[in-house]
Amino acid sequence: MAYSIESRPLNLKAFSMMDIYKYSERFSKQSGNRSILTKLRKGFKLFQDKFVSSISFSEPEFQGNGFFTVRAKVRAEMKTRVVYYPSADILPTCEILNARCTCPAGKDPAFCKHTFALLHAIDDYIKKEMFSAPTERLQTWHQPRPTKKDPSESSLLFKCRCEKTPTPDSNKFAFKKMRGIFATPFAESVISVNKIRFDKTLSLPAAVCSAKIAFDIPNMNISEALFFHQHYFRNIEELVEIEQRTVHQNSSEWRQERKLRITASDAKSIFNRVANFEALATQILKKKNSSIEHIPAVKYGLEMEDIVRSMVQHMHPQSIVRKTGLVIHPLDQYIAASPDGLIRSGEDYKLLEIKCIFKPDGSSLEELISKRSDFCLSNTNGFISLKRNHKYYFQIQCQLAVTNLQQCLFIIFCNNKLTKEKIYSETINFDCQLWEECLEKFRNFFLNFYLPLIME
Repeated sequence: MAYSIESRPLNLKAFSMMDIYKYSERFSKQSGNRSILTKLRKGFKLFQDKFVSSISFSEPEFQGNGFFTVRAKVRAEMKTRVVYYPSADILPTCEILNARCTCPAGKDPAFCKHTFALLHAIDDYIKKEMFSAPTERLQTWHQPRPTKKDPSESSLLFKCRCEKTPTPDSNKFAFKKMRGIFATPFAESVISVNKIRFDKTLSLPAAVCSAKIAFDIPNMNISEALFFHQHYFRNIEELVEIEQRTVHQNSSEWRQERKLRITASDAKSIFNRVANFEALATQILKKKNSSIEHIPAVKYGLEMEDIVRSMVQHMHPQSIVRKTGLVIHPLDQYIAASPDGLIRSGEDYKLLEIKCIFKPDGSSLEELISKRSDFCLSNTNGFISLKRNHKYYFQIQCQLAVTNLQQCLFIIFCNNKLTKEKIYSETINFDCQLWEECLEKFRNFFLNFYLPLIME
């Protein structure tokens, strides 16, 4: 007996995109077909464009075969009067056993776009928890009628009440409810995320400087897609926990998560690279696999960080200065940063980045600028500032983008015993235009060179 998904809940609560990827990988290996990811993308577009309707299913108990059979109608993309009927056999464990479709490419096992449109619809149904049956809900007739919300794809398709937060396509999305938790560097700020799909973003701000949003499934083979989905589609709870667990920035988890990603300290070298990207990827990975705490300059910087952070707290007595862990970009999760601190002053937030000069030899900052051509500061007519082409500037821009904050307090600590000068500070603003250029280069470098390397 077949049940409409509108009248009876489909009990596949653990179903996810990973199950779709696993089915794709198995079929690709069996058939040798390499175009399956293209079909997967086209199926996702069919689902987004509302070509899927009339979803029904048969339960294992009725069929006597141990699996659910889910069916749907999918309109043909180019032929307005043609309708195809894909179906999928899914175990209660959510493993997709088989699929078929009435279209010419839908022979058993099917890999056509109509089949993937159905699977994407099931994934969306589960994500929004529409399996909650009416009899499982408490009566709500005594409660005030909720305000009208913009419809989402699933609410139109399944005609069910969505139990999860609506997609951020609505300007009414209540980001203010997320504030007040001093938990992560990016939890306290708010950004407009219109036009970003809710399943790709998180209910936290993301650095979006352009209307161009990366597609959910990058151009990659099945193995890369599985690896990508496993490591770069974390939910917000996981990202918050990672940041909290890695506050000391020296744990095995901190090193492992950094190894999987482009980090802020890599920003300048990737941005400037024009050739031999394989060598750069190898160099970056080797650096992440190595321990550098024994290097005198690095050791000195780590030892002085807490002291300088306390000095910054003393400089800003009305603010709260705290250490931060590894912050993973909520939207582009292959990018991360480990700022030296977060400064909170009322409702305003600012990053903190500390650099400690090792053995300044009694020189003032002005003398260091004139002596060392590679020094991070410049002196223009007595005005000292961070060089805009220096690696520290690119590092800070990446940190600001990942945390979605607009300013960073850049500190240089110069422990000079011969002069009273100890701290240089400068507020660095977020450069949106520069970050857009960086993001495009980071994405290409990661997908084409770094991802294949770390998968080895």
